[in-house]
Amino acid sequence: MNIDQWLLQVSQAYQSVGKQFSSDKKAFLLAELSESSTDSQKETIAEVFDIMTRFFYNKASRGESFGSLSRIKERFGSSLEENYGLSSGPFIDMAKTYWTYKIEVQDLFPQHHKCALSQILLEIETNIAGIFFPTPGPSSLPVSRKEAQRQLLQEYAHRMDIERFLSENPILKVSEGQNGTGEAQWYKMLPISVKAIEGEVIKRVEDFRKEHGFTDEIIFMGIMSSRWAVKRIQKYWLEDGKKLMPDASEQELWKGVLLSRFNVKLSVPAPSELNPFAKPLSQKEILSRIENIDNIVSGFKSFDDVLNYIIAIDEEENWFYDPSGIQDELNNLLET
Repeated sequence: MNIDQWLLQVSQAYQSVGKQFSSDKKAFLLAELSESSTDSQKETIAEVFDIMTRFFYNKASRGESFGSLSRIKERFGSSLEENYGLSSGPFIDMAKTYWTYKIEVQDLFPQHHKCALSQILLEIETNIAGIFFPTPGPSSLPVSRKEAQRQLLQEYAHRMDIERFLSENPILKVSEGQNGTGEAQWYKMLPISVKAIEGEVIKRVEDFRKEHGFTDEIIFMGIMSSRWAVKRIQKYWLEDGKKLMPDASEQELWKGVLLSRFNVKLSVPAPSELNPFAKPLSQKEILSRIENIDNIVSGFKSFDDVLNYIIAIDEEENWFYDPSGIQDELNNLLET
């Protein structure tokens, strides 16, 4: 979906709540998002965020997608029905809305990565993923994932059959130990981008989980915040970029991977919500690196250099702080 098509979506969202999408708001969304926004601009950001969030959940309640479902299979190699083992119901409806939303938002990057609209849409996707479709990085919920989902659905999707959604949600079933397949349950929770784990490694990680008495969700979060996962996800984005841009040069593909990583960093919550020891780069510093991305990439000789650069940033931000050594032990199991 291009930028004009997304503006049409915003206009429809405003109409759905009986508000006017003015030309001033449109101009603001198309402009570069400044770190020092005025109070009026902050109000506009909050308003667009709320209206588009409600628009998302309304579409999910009706089983509507943001784009063609065929793009999901093209991107990931399987349909949602095949991946989740469901053919109908509120969960699969939500999944169709979410994954098409995610793919269509990605169309705005990297060309429109500075636009206020792109950043707002990305922030919405990140928030939804954190609760319903767990993604890379440390995560912390004030209540159980199931209760967090119930609370959000009650607020934004009260027309949905919420209890059916929760009872059929395969991600919740895994995190609660209900899958009954005999396969390591934390492994079932992992997104496709990090599922390239060999059977012997799965066994070692499962033995590690039992030895320390960790729940499957703790192991899942530990894997997703590991150095191994960070590198694995960048490799996945590289392969994804090759499919999307078959004629792109190596450096263009590396640039796309870096931009994706920078955009993730721009959208993460405050450090206290994720990791009290982390010291993330400021938005100004990240935007400065985006501005200088051509010079950064020109110094790379291979994709390993890209990975080392990304890991170095995470280390600089103290994301891998591990006084117990347990996280490092898990990472070593994954890398062997």
